[in-house]
Amino acid sequence: MISTTFEDTRSPHILFVEDDNKISELLKLFLNKNGFNCSLAGNATEARELLGTFRFDLSLVDVMLPGEDGVSLTRHIKETTETPVIILSAKSEVENRITGLEAGADDYVMKPFDPQEVVLRIKAVIRRTPYEKIRKVSFDRFEFDLFRGELTFDGDNILLSDAEKSILTILASRSNRTTSREVICRQAALKGEHIIDRTVDLRISRLRRKLLDDPQNPRFLKTVRGKGYVLVPDEVGIAT
Repeated sequence: MISTTFEDTRSPHILFVEDDNKISELLKLFLNKNGFNCSLAGNATEARELLGTFRFDLSLVDVMLPGEDGVSLTRHIKETTETPVIILSAKSEVENRITGLEAGADDYVMKPFDPQEVVLRIKAVIRRTPYEKIRKVSFDRFEFDLFRGELTFDGDNILLSDAEKSILTILASRSNRTTSREVICRQAALKGEHIIDRTVDLRISRLRRKLLDDPQNPRFLKTVRGKGYVLVPDEVGIAT
């Protein structure tokens, strides 16, 4: 069961993952009335599908889900996105609730819950979540403008292929944070660029050459063994 609502594209977009249809529809209605857009998923598989399609301002995840549980899904969300997570847990599930927080959840709400409390919790988490958007990164004499997709060296443009530009944009937007090959491929697909897992390493090698980055001991575009890649710029410029 996947359900999406878009009443106002400027409103915060919430992903609610809950297998009880009655609870889902009632809370979705309440969220819509309080100025939120809401998408519903009945399990982790449906949630992952939506997460790969839309950008959410917050995910509301029930701990007890059929199949993959909410704790595992929370860990996935926090490892692959910047989306804050509030977990829902019954009072008797104290251990699961703690485990959920350890998995990276930003807050929790005990079930049964008051819809108004959920709205207040969502607003509080969104308020304290930084949504700074990186505009430019610089390293040595290079500068990359994410909005324009332009790489320059001492002010002169460096030619990038569409795939190289896409990968550099993804890594720059997540500067100083490790990004897996899977996330690179998925994010590139959302931008309309088809990149497959086995070619990511080749693209990275080409980018290193263009950045004059030593492939044996890269300074800027580093490999995190078994996890992916991380871009380490000298400076980060935030859009205002």
